[in-house]
Amino acid sequence: MLEIKVASLSRFQKLTLAARIVTLGAIAERKLDREPLPDLVVSWGSPRPTRGNERLSPHGLGRVVARVLGERRRCVVQSLVLHRLLAAQGDRPELVVGIPGAAENHNAHAWVELDSVEVGPPPGSSGNLEMARFR
Repeated sequence: MLEIKVASLSRFQKLTLAARIVTLGAIAERKLDREPLPDLVVSWGSPRPTRGNERLSPHGLGRVVARVLGERRRCVVQSLVLHRLLAAQGDRPELVVGIPGAAENHNAHAWVELDSVEVGPPPGSSGNLEMARFR
C-alpha cells in the first residue's frame, strides 16, 4: 500500500478531509455522552476500510486532526477521530488512555498508537502511564 503525505493532497482533498474531521468530531462528542468509551471504540471505530492502494501518513493524519479540531475538542475526541480515520484506511489503531506518573487529580489523556508507535494526536502520550488500551 502506498503511503502519501497529507501535504501532497490537493486543496479540494484537504478541505474534504477537514470537513470529514469536523463532522466526525461532532459525532464523537455526542456518542461519548451516550456510550462508555470501550464500547464506543469497538462500535464506532470499526468502519469498513476504504478501497484503494493509497493511505495517508498516520503521523501526518494525527497532526491534521489536532490542527482541525484544535483546543475546542478534548484529546479523547481527537483520538476517536484519528482512530476511525486510520481504521477506515485499513490500519489497526489502538486508542490508549493514561495518567501522569505523579497524578495529583483524575485527569487522563488519550492518544492513538499503531503497532505500539504513537501517531497522535500531538502530543501523544506525553509521558503518561498507560491505564487502558482499546482496539
